[in-house]
Amino acid sequence: MEKYIYIYGVNPVEESLLNPTMKLNKLYLLSTGKHNDYYFKLALERHLEVVFCSTDKMTTLVETNKHQNLVLEICKPENYYLTTLIEKSLQSKHPFLLVLDQISDPHNFGAILRTCDLFNVDGIIILDKRQVDINNTIAKTSAGAFNYVTVCRVNNLTNAIESLKKKVFEFMLQV
Repeated sequence: MEKYIYIYGVNPVEESLLNPTMKLNKLYLLSTGKHNDYYFKLALERHLEVVFCSTDKMTTLVETNKHQNLVLEICKPENYYLTTLIEKSLQSKHPFLLVLDQISDPHNFGAILRTCDLFNVDGIIILDKRQVDINNTIAKTSAGAFNYVTVCRVNNLTNAIESLKKKVFEFMLQV
């Protein structure tokens, strides 16, 4: 399993650089980019290594030419445990979790993450197999929202839903 992923594009890179909880590794900038000063400054504030390179090198890293001359190497977002996600969501006034089954299109998953961020969803529960993994396409499509939506991977959705039912029932009894 990959330890790092490359994300690209203005919104995902900027959101990640501005998010203090994101674990970042390296920023790739075009040698003659027009907004380099801004991104270079953000990278220095985060104590990141900055690599100046060509457009071709960036295209090779992210396997697309739609990188907008910005590529950021980040640590792959961690997977949350179901119990942690449930406890976190029960702390909010209106707990809101989303369960997804077999989302295989990264563009759809990115759009779902963007929508979840907009509606303050506490987290998403997905299968650990037959489900697209967080990658650069999802980061780009979510416009950086993947930074803010907690994702929990489970091996059995039925068991996860049963756990949710039990926890919510216990919570309702305590109120």
